[in-house]
Amino acid sequence: MKGDCQHTDVVYHATVKSGTEVKKYVGSTKNFKTRWYGHKASFRKEGKRHSTALAAHIWDNDLGPEPEIEWAILAHAPAYTKGNRDCDLCLTEKLHIANNFSDPSYLNRRSELAQR
Repeated sequence: MKGDCQHTDVVYHATVKSGTEVKKYVGSTKNFKTRWYGHKASFRKEGKRHSTALAAHIWDNDLGPEPEIEWAILAHAPAYTKGNRDCDLCLTEKLHIANNFSDPSYLNRRSELAQR
């Protein structure tokens, strides 16, 4: 993101590079900067190694605590608010995961589509 991390209501993309291997991860958050700090903590604290598929990949491949990751914003969508039927942010994230489901370079798992 190169210093531009003050995004809200976003679906984001992380590309992890380790040697010749490239893995990708899709996530969503109301506040990207806070979520980014959470990911960084999960790369340093072993107790958080299974908090996301991204953290598990970093730990399983001994890439931490400062892995080479490129972050990007895929989409903006409003998060759930009281009175709405659905969370557009969650649905947008699931759409991006589903669109890349057959790509083995993505770390997201099928079970993520049924959450929330």
